[in-house]
Amino acid sequence: MQHWLVAYLITCAVEIPIIMAMVRGLHWRSTAAHPLLDLAAMAWALQLTHPILWLVNPVFPAGTAVAEALIVLVEAGGIYWWAAARAGISRGTHTHWWCLLIAFTANAASFLVGLLLVLL
Repeated sequence: MQHWLVAYLITCAVEIPIIMAMVRGLHWRSTAAHPLLDLAAMAWALQLTHPILWLVNPVFPAGTAVAEALIVLVEAGGIYWWAAARAGISRGTHTHWWCLLIAFTANAASFLVGLLLVLL
C-alpha cells in the first residue's frame, strides 16, 4: 500500500499541474463560481484511473502500453466532458484532439518520471 501511495502522490504532483496549465493555456474557463477550483477538481478526479492501473498491474511492456493508452482515452473523455459541460467549449473535432493531447502529455510525463525514479 505504501508503494501505491507514493506512486499516486507522484502521479498527482506531475499530472495535475500539467492538465491545469494546458487547459488554462487554451483559455478554457469553467463557468462555476470558483473556476480554478473547479479545474483543479477535474484534474484531480482524473487521477482515479491510477488505482485501477495499479490493481491491473500489467507486467509486460505491451500490457502497460495498452493500459496507458486506455487511461489516456478515459482521461481525455473526462477532460472533454468537463470542457463541454463546465467550460462551455464547443463539441468538435478540435476539442477532441486537444483533450487527447492534454491527457497524453500528462500521462507521458508521469510515466517518464516514474520510470526515471525506478531506474535511480
